[in-house]
Amino acid sequence: MTTNQQTTSTPTVHHAIVKSIFSGDTLVVKPLSRTAANEAEQRISLNYIIAPKLARPPTDTSAGGPSADEPYAFETREFLRKKLVGQEICYTVDFQIPQSNRLMCTVYLGKDKETGENIIESLLSEGLVELRQPSGQRANDTKYQRLVIIDEQAKSNKRGRYSDQLAEVHVRNMKWTLENPKQFVDEHKSQPPLDAIVEFVRDGNTVRCLLLPSYYLVTVQIAGIKCPMLKREGSSTNETNEPFAEEAKQYVDTRLLQRQVKVILDGVNNQNLVGTLLHPNGNIALHLLKEGLAKCVDWSLTLLQPGWR
Repeated sequence: MTTNQQTTSTPTVHHAIVKSIFSGDTLVVKPLSRTAANEAEQRISLNYIIAPKLARPPTDTSAGGPSADEPYAFETREFLRKKLVGQEICYTVDFQIPQSNRLMCTVYLGKDKETGENIIESLLSEGLVELRQPSGQRANDTKYQRLVIIDEQAKSNKRGRYSDQLAEVHVRNMKWTLENPKQFVDEHKSQPPLDAIVEFVRDGNTVRCLLLPSYYLVTVQIAGIKCPMLKREGSSTNETNEPFAEEAKQYVDTRLLQRQVKVILDGVNNQNLVGTLLHPNGNIALHLLKEGLAKCVDWSLTLLQPGWR
């Protein structure tokens, strides 16, 4: 395969599980067949399209990225998250960008590209992404011509970004910090559990959650338990992971990353929220205890609300 050019031969079909959605046009996947050249996980990007960009946190000093969501950015991410996270996909690599080694792919939901849903087509039909302008061979590419028709249909049907609604209505109002965590917990203790999406798993008992619909991004320590500690970032080379720390993180990562959960707020510890995380199969703390990947801690148990101790 030559770089930065569309392939003309029959492409290899790869199979993977989607771990998370990095953006509206980029997925983090775990290949189902591992080889020496095949990483445990990798990013693949959707060919032919440009997705609206998600906001970068104020602490992210890397180049590029807006300080606020572009219109429809979160809706596009959510469309992919709900459809793909934890699911098997198959994909073909159309070409690779030499400077960044970025893999531009066509992705299908399921095991068979002949019967699987074409994710690029689905995004275009919902009016969530922009079709790249043709260049070189792409102008005569039959796949591209089909996408042009789908995009025109979305425009005629006023789907997504083609609708008559103001673009500002489709922008998240992100809140990167919680000014008064204790007050926030006190206000919500007597309320029903909060909806949230787990955006990052730091270790077995600490996650970053996006609360819905308020869009607060908060750190939550799982109440009642303590998992083995991972080596701290930037720590000395003498520091090592505690036994089973990586397994505990992986256990939570596999089950909760970018999944929607319920959060019961129990208290505050060092400005972090302490809470109970409920996913469709129950309380994640209980599952960690049953697997021998966590132990109970008294100070945290006392914070739990009646019925959850």
